[in-house]
Amino acid sequence: MPLYSLNNMKSETFDILKKTLVKKWAELGIKRIGVGVSGGPDSMVLLSFLCSLCEKNPDSGMQLFVLTIDHNMRQGGVSAADSDFGLNWVKAKKAETPLLKISAEKQTFEPGLIAGTAEERGRGHEEAARFLRYNAFEKFAAHYNLDVFCTAHNQNDAIETLVQRFLQGASPLSSGGILEERGIFFRPL
Repeated sequence: MPLYSLNNMKSETFDILKKTLVKKWAELGIKRIGVGVSGGPDSMVLLSFLCSLCEKNPDSGMQLFVLTIDHNMRQGGVSAADSDFGLNWVKAKKAETPLLKISAEKQTFEPGLIAGTAEERGRGHEEAARFLRYNAFEKFAAHYNLDVFCTAHNQNDAIETLVQRFLQGASPLSSGGILEERGIFFRPL
């Protein structure tokens, strides 16, 4: 059994979310679903949730395409281990549920890419990592002709972003925080 499982979550919350997404995605014809996985708890819960959604609706034709990124920012291979965790989880899930349509890839940023991008953009390393990560997500989505690309941002992330933008002096119109949907990106949590 994978380490992260929906069995430990509030099932009624996820049941409501599943029903809502199945209905919405069926209406929109969404079948090819991308998901960004860091290996951390939020993204692993999202991945487990999406797998559960596909398993419970086998006739929907939904396919999952997972992208994990090694940012190459932390010493001692920690960044690589996090991204490998996501890949190994998908491999175990495929073995456990062979009919699940899921594939996973890893992209590794070259050492120094994030620092160079931060300097070039005149911003911090976290912003540079986010910029590069979303560029990778967009290319991945285009390559696999995805209908939607999910990320694991949640209400805590939205509040953090709102406070960060406020402290940076953003105008009230541009400081709305993280949107649930923006272009191809969707944040179900």
